[in-house]
Amino acid sequence: MDIWCVKVAFWYGGEAPSAELACDVKLCKSEEEAVKELNRIIREDWTSEIEIDDETKSLADLRGMQQDEDSRKYSEWYYSEDGKLAWQQCGSSFSCRGEVVKLEVPS
Repeated sequence: MDIWCVKVAFWYGGEAPSAELACDVKLCKSEEEAVKELNRIIREDWTSEIEIDDETKSLADLRGMQQDEDSRKYSEWYYSEDGKLAWQQCGSSFSCRGEVVKLEVPS
């Protein structure tokens, strides 16, 4: 039996050390459910807005895109084509990263 996990980490700059880094995990029954949950988190919890061509869009609507065309590693925001990995850096005040991974449960 496989279980899918949505891992999310947040970094809040300027907060007390006890609240500066937070993590969240949600277990899902299927890959599709986990990908949908990560998209929901990006849209509703992160509420990430990205400026592209003088238009503001939600990061949740930018699958397969990244801020730096030459380097995914150094992009301030990224959302994978398959919907399993996303992050956004908001200056020095807030960063978030979410990932969908498959967990294998031994029998």
